[in-house]
Amino acid sequence: SMPLPAHDSQILRAALAYAAAGWEVYPIWSVDKEGICTCSKRAACENPGKHPATARGFKDASSNPERIRKMFSRLPEPSIGLRTGRGSGVVALDQDPRHGGFDSLDRLVAEHDELPDTRLHHTGGGGVHSLFRYPEGVELKSKVLAPGLELKAEGAGIVLPPSNHASGGKYRALNATPLAPLPSWVLELVLKPELRVV
Repeated sequence: SMPLPAHDSQILRAALAYAAAGWEVYPIWSVDKEGICTCSKRAACENPGKHPATARGFKDASSNPERIRKMFSRLPEPSIGLRTGRGSGVVALDQDPRHGGFDSLDRLVAEHDELPDTRLHHTGGGGVHSLFRYPEGVELKSKVLAPGLELKAEGAGIVLPPSNHASGGKYRALNATPLAPLPSWVLELVLKPELRVV
């Protein structure tokens, strides 16, 4: 197979390492040093560094090394997306401080229980992803739990380290802790039916 450009190798190595752990990954358009999306829309892009670089997005995600090499070698310097949910065995609690995600989590933790030690990723834009094992025997769809706080599960994706963030930062792992099981109180919040106001 064709050798990849040298600058690609860090991203490709990371993508293949995630795949070796059983995570399903896919390429995402990255941002350049000015924070401008590398997709064809460039500065006009409304979701810089966050949107999939393949036609079907997270549905194209794979843990097959050959498929990953093919998908990732089409772009000069892609970012890495993780398809959250059952296939990868991973869910992510996404805390976005711009929308009050840290406060929301503090409030829920005070009501319920501390989160267990688990793998944490810094998003590069000030946010944090807490990664947990996908729970057995349930169908877990993504759900906003509180302002700025979303559980990403089936039907979603997140950006993984060492991808670039539009703010100029980089996604990075804050620890190498193995994934903890998703706490039961978080699971209950996700599965709780919405209160419908008629």
